[in-house]
Amino acid sequence: SIFTTVLVSLPYSGRYKRCGQMVMGCMLCWIIGDVLWTIYNNFIEYEPVMLISDQIYQMAMVMMCLSLLFYIRRDYKPTVFARFVINSFMITSLCFMILYKTGLYRYFDFENFQIEQVDKIVNIWTVVFLLCALISVLHASGFKGHSIAGKMVAVSILFYTGIDIFQLICQFYDLPDESIYADILYEGCLLVLGIAFTDSEISKRDFLSDIRIITINRAIRVMWLNVSMVVTVSFLLLVTRFFSLVEFLFMMMVTLVYAVMYKIVHTTELINELLSNEKDETARLEKLVEEKTKELQGVNTYLEMVSNTDELTGLHNRRYGMSFVDNLTRDDLNYPFALYSLDLNFFKPINDNYGHDMGDLVLKEVANRLKQIPYERCTAFRIGGDEFIVVYNAIDDMESVVYIANKICEMLDEPIECIDKKDYINNTHHTFTISASVGVAVYPDDTKDIDTLFIMADKAMYSTKHKSAKSAYRFYKDLPEDER
Repeated sequence: SIFTTVLVSLPYSGRYKRCGQMVMGCMLCWIIGDVLWTIYNNFIEYEPVMLISDQIYQMAMVMMCLSLLFYIRRDYKPTVFARFVINSFMITSLCFMILYKTGLYRYFDFENFQIEQVDKIVNIWTVVFLLCALISVLHASGFKGHSIAGKMVAVSILFYTGIDIFQLICQFYDLPDESIYADILYEGCLLVLGIAFTDSEISKRDFLSDIRIITINRAIRVMWLNVSMVVTVSFLLLVTRFFSLVEFLFMMMVTLVYAVMYKIVHTTELINELLSNEKDETARLEKLVEEKTKELQGVNTYLEMVSNTDELTGLHNRRYGMSFVDNLTRDDLNYPFALYSLDLNFFKPINDNYGHDMGDLVLKEVANRLKQIPYERCTAFRIGGDEFIVVYNAIDDMESVVYIANKICEMLDEPIECIDKKDYINNTHHTFTISASVGVAVYPDDTKDIDTLFIMADKAMYSTKHKSAKSAYRFYKDLPEDER
């Protein structure tokens, strides 16, 4: 039933599923060991059966140890986890030597060493290591303020290990180690583990979640503290003749191995921290460069727009217009194109009589009307003052060119209404009637030179200047020879 409880709890163990699998394996070893022990004591007194049973019981302890290690490993960085394992190894070595001197030596005959002794060493080492690791974790994480499931895990492993140590002590001193109460406690610990893993909270928050992570610099101080403690205790045991010289040297060798392993972990952690800091700094610099690049691109876009746009009307300016026309000549798809040169009539009196602010309003309205020419391939530019040009690229036929010229004249003949914003009390309205003189030159029919094309359009425009009160246009090709 306990095995079933542990098995059922696995789907709820979340990120601690592997730990739960080890607990289930531990319980399975217990079941098999108990079955073999029952067969040996009640049916077949065959010595290999008992030996196999002992091996399986020891495997249960190994799996319990792995369960704790998996549990710790899930919440620690690899280097921090390695420090816990190394510290537990160091303390376990000292405890093992003390246990050896207090009675364990009777179980080992190194002159007639047998394989069974290895099993006992592994079993004792595993039990002590498990206890030291659990104490280290509890010391680092504390016990209060954690979930009930986390406390159940800690207490069950602690009792499980304590029972094993109690039985080992009984074996050392030839005391009875078979006890129904110990078996009940064993099964109770496994049952508590199974119930703990059925708690859904254990996959979200456990008794390691608020662990106090030791800093890298403090970790080195802890290492030297442990080394000092082991060396001091071993030396005192040597002085009191509890340790022999060989045993003292053995502990010094273990201490040296511990220090080297700790230093390797420490160096790895420093390298990882350095790489992490370098990665973060690189990411920060890349983000900063990206932000500055976007900012620079935005500034460049704005400056380009300002340099190519007429501030008053919002149309493209003369500089961009010249570049635009020059680019059209480089692409055969834009051939042919027409250039309309515009100059406003009756605009100077508006500036003289109503001021430049009113004149600016008139220019803005003219620009808005030129933007509304009903051809997508028509682009308007302000050359300066009251002069404008319109470019119609990839013209379909001459009829469309004539249509656009008529449309420009028609749009600019419409009266322009402006509000005098200086007179903010009365908001005086003014209506102005202007017209435009329009000259048209076609590329490449009239010429293939850009500068000559602008001159031709201007000549055609000036030929219509003040010829009538209404807007008028003229093609350069229609000029008489003496006006060209």
